[in-house]
Amino acid sequence: MRHTHEFQPMAERYKFDFGECSYDNGWCQIDTYQDAPYFGMWVNLHERKQAGYCEGDVDFYEFDTDAEFAAHMRRLLIAFKAGLAGREYFRNHAWIDLGLSTRFKNSERAAELGLAAYTH
Repeated sequence: MRHTHEFQPMAERYKFDFGECSYDNGWCQIDTYQDAPYFGMWVNLHERKQAGYCEGDVDFYEFDTDAEFAAHMRRLLIAFKAGLAGREYFRNHAWIDLGLSTRFKNSERAAELGLAAYTH
């Protein structure tokens, strides 16, 4: 796995939604209970990449194997699905949004990776 971190103090998540991490560029949004202008996560199932933005911090992860990537994604999604202790509202809010125009291609790839149960 390769991890890069940078700080972009004037950015918002929408820079990634409609730019580098857009559906047009092969990325899917990871929907979570924390989604806001200051927080967002994305995944590229075909290139084995995951990105996150939180209050200016930008992290990109790239994985060498499908197994390593799938394990990382399961850990990440399970952590979000666990929610916040004692706050039932936040449970089960973590899904890979496959997109409309890319749904078929992405759903096939999610199934190959064993991540189909984490998609919507």
